[in-house]
Amino acid sequence: MGRDAPLPIPMHRQLEAETTQARLAAEARRKVGMHQKAEAFGRAVGGIIAPGTAADAELQSTAQTLTATATQIAQVQASKGRAVTEIGSITTRIQEISGVAISIAAAVEEQGAATQKIVRNVGQAAQGTGSVTHNITAVAEAADQTDTATS
Repeated sequence: MGRDAPLPIPMHRQLEAETTQARLAAEARRKVGMHQKAEAFGRAVGGIIAPGTAADAELQSTAQTLTATATQIAQVQASKGRAVTEIGSITTRIQEISGVAISIAAAVEEQGAATQKIVRNVGQAAQGTGSVTHNITAVAEAADQTDTATS
């Protein structure tokens, strides 16, 4: 399967989850390494100079701050990934709704044209009825005149 083919949504989410887990595991390993290096550095400095103890505490505090920052960054990245996925879903829904709206607009336009045709036909029928009524009235008047003339 080529990389150009889109992944199914569940597989895509699973891949994102696995990537996030791998990133978090790597971050945890880096944290352990940072702590180990900070401790080793603290021991080396502590053996050489007395003020090294203060530096060790400060380095540990910095390492903890960096670790907390790295954790927050990982959480933000994970949230960003979820947001991107959700925005993609919303975009798909908007496109579907747009398609339905276009179909409805076309149907309304067709209905409007059909209604105009019906109105024209009713108008023509009314004119025809008026002509028939006029002719019937003329025949009735002629019949009355004939009755009057024969009486």
